[in-house]
Amino acid sequence: MSIKCPRCNQLLVNGEYADIPLKMCEECDGIILPQPKLVKFLEAFAEDTLSDVDIDMKIPETEIISTPVKCPACNMMMENYGYMGSNDVKIDSCFRCQHLWLDSHDLDVMATLYARANLRQDTERKKREDQNRKEAEIKYEASKNVRKWIKKRKRRRYN
Repeated sequence: MSIKCPRCNQLLVNGEYADIPLKMCEECDGIILPQPKLVKFLEAFAEDTLSDVDIDMKIPETEIISTPVKCPACNMMMENYGYMGSNDVKIDSCFRCQHLWLDSHDLDVMATLYARANLRQDTERKKREDQNRKEAEIKYEASKNVRKWIKKRKRRRYN
């Protein structure tokens, strides 16, 4: 069954990325993929395309395409909403067949948002681990001091 691009009406070609089946438009570079596979796709795409991410970097401006499109897979109208609660990127989702249409320019921004969110989580986790390690060292030193104090008291008492 041939599926056409909802943006430029060209035939979509089959592809696979990170073991995820998808269909791509060779004209506008948009893709359709199963919604449950989005995180796996972004994880791989971010790793392959972003060598260095700055947590505070400005999100690249994108052309917001909010024209409703029909799902290339089932021909139902797709919902258009902001990715990660952001209006920086609008993605099209088919709630009937669980597919997403991602315009080419949105992929880079989505990968950046995904990588940035993960980097923030990693940074916060490392801060918590460092704080926990410091607190454990302080407790250890305090307990060591108490043990010395107890030994000293025992020696005094029995001498």
